[in-house]
Amino acid sequence: MSNKFFVIISFIILSGCSESNSNQINLSTVISPEYSSYVTIANCNLLEGNSLINLESFLSSQTIQKKGSKLSLSVLFPDSSSYVNTFLIYAEANLENEASKSINNIYLNGLDTLASCEYEKPYKSTNLFKNISTLTEEGDYDITEILNCSYNDGFNYGSFVIAIDRLIQKMEMFKSKYEIDYIELADSKSFIWINRFDNSFFKEELPEIWLSNPLESTEIQNEFKDNAICYDATVYKEFSL
Repeated sequence: MSNKFFVIISFIILSGCSESNSNQINLSTVISPEYSSYVTIANCNLLEGNSLINLESFLSSQTIQKKGSKLSLSVLFPDSSSYVNTFLIYAEANLENEASKSINNIYLNGLDTLASCEYEKPYKSTNLFKNISTLTEEGDYDITEILNCSYNDGFNYGSFVIAIDRLIQKMEMFKSKYEIDYIELADSKSFIWINRFDNSFFKEELPEIWLSNPLESTEIQNEFKDNAICYDATVYKEFSL
């Protein structure tokens, strides 16, 4: 069921938006992101001879030094793979250097003996939508979908956030966890779009919601067209550190 929904949500986002509207485009020029944090994403590969058990044992022993900063760290494993030797470390902080510094500290504390990681300087990030739902089960995790996107000619952040308003209004109807994070890449014409779902909601409820109303799903898809092209969509299991 989760694979069915992944096809649906990716198709909605990857397809782009419908008819352009001149008023919408004019309005978009005065809308700019209100960035609230910085994000660093490390792409890691387990070194030969190590396993996820070794990695889990190491990460559980780490003490995260927050030093008064808003800092969150999580590790993400590909959801579709039976054999996992790659993973991401996602760090978010309200201070520019804190996100990459926290990953660097973990790397120097011993992660370098288990995995090889690559990461760039922090990117600016903002949360576009959040339905708050507390994960109550020990060991529970989020389903996180990461898409790399770029704007089509003549479109920008302003036109994009206008276009996704229909999706946000739809998701406000439900109480389960759903978040949208937007990360601007260096050239400002490219961005990372991140969907986070509560695991049980993603697998059990959301597929039926979208499939039960194909007309609305199509309308939301049409509101994406022309704004941006997204690619490299990957679904992960995300665990907080």
